[in-house]
Amino acid sequence: MKKIIFIIALGLVTILFLGCKEKNIGQTLSTEQIKEGIEESKKIVVARVNGAEIKMHNLVREMNLIAPNIIGDKKPSPEITEKIKGIALQRLITKELFIQEARKRGINIPEARINQVIGNIKKLYGSEKAYKDYLKEKGLTEDELKKEIERSHLYELFTAKFIYEKIEVKEEEIKERFERLKNEHDIRIPENLTKARPVIVKMIKAEKGEKILKEIDKRLRKGASIEILLDKSMGVKSPIWVK
Repeated sequence: MKKIIFIIALGLVTILFLGCKEKNIGQTLSTEQIKEGIEESKKIVVARVNGAEIKMHNLVREMNLIAPNIIGDKKPSPEITEKIKGIALQRLITKELFIQEARKRGINIPEARINQVIGNIKKLYGSEKAYKDYLKEKGLTEDELKKEIERSHLYELFTAKFIYEKIEVKEEEIKERFERLKNEHDIRIPENLTKARPVIVKMIKAEKGEKILKEIDKRLRKGASIEILLDKSMGVKSPIWVK
């Protein structure tokens, strides 16, 4: 599965890279050519959000994240690849808008927290060499990784503070959902309401949170300057969402 997804995503970079070099797209790429392709992808701007650039490298990585939910075990078609590309780009635009809004509202990530995450990653991989191999596999420098960690934390803190922490789940909602789920065979929950409560609360919060997220995204897009450079036909008025 990982191999299929990697080929889909890397294909965008490969085509652009080989196109610039006027080489045969069908030829086998060397490790060095793949590395050059990754570096090239970091220079290619696919969209701008209030002046902030979204690069092809970001798009490729986002495609890798969402492809399993769409492809499953099927062989990807050009149409499916285009769909994944469109969804990934819209999600990156939403994330950028939310990160910008987080900064406007005074949210910041201490450098100590970022360094702590880096330290945890190094411990996870066990050695400096393994850590460097991890960075190489991701196509990132340590500074780029730190920037990604900061942005990820900004997005998560914003959605937590201004969306999920404000959601209230009423008792009648929990009981109604519990009774409904008991009769559904494709969803298994504990037979006791007390035990099922945390699962149901999490489920309802996720549903309400997604709705609020879409509303905030719609509002932020109205006042934003969004420029699509990758494909003008994608548009930005009706983003595609993946559950």
